[in-house]
Amino acid sequence: MLSKFGQLVRALRLKENMLMSDMADKLKCSPSYLSAVEFGRRSVPENWPSQIASFLNLDDENTKHLKEAAITATSRSRGAVTVSLDDLTPFQEEVAIQFARKIKELTDEELQKIKNQLLEDRSSEQNWRRGSR
Repeated sequence: MLSKFGQLVRALRLKENMLMSDMADKLKCSPSYLSAVEFGRRSVPENWPSQIASFLNLDDENTKHLKEAAITATSRSRGAVTVSLDDLTPFQEEVAIQFARKIKELTDEELQKIKNQLLEDRSSEQNWRRGSR
C-alpha cells in the first residue's frame, strides 16, 4: 500500500505524464528505490520534497502538503525518529531533548502551533524578524 507521500508523488507524476524512471533520474536514485520510498519501505530523503516541488513547479500549497506527507511517511517507515545531535549547539540539543521528553504532554493546539512555526517559509521568518527589531 502506498504511503500518503507515495500517493501524492504518484498522482503528481502521472499528472505530468512522467514515468517513474524519469522521476528517479531527476532524484538521482533508482526506480526501485523511489518505489520503496513511495510504499513506505524506505524513509523519504530530506531533500526530496523540495526537489520534487522544484522540478514539478508546485505552488506553495502543494509543496506544503508534500512536505507534511514526507514527514508522516518517514516517521511511520522508521517507527521512531532519530535526531543527530552532532552538529547542534548546546541550546539546540537542550530544546530537542526537552521536546522529545515532553511531546506526549503537549495538547494538539500546542503541537499545531509548533508545527506551523516549523513549516513556515524560512525567508518570511527572517523578514519578520528583521522587521521586528
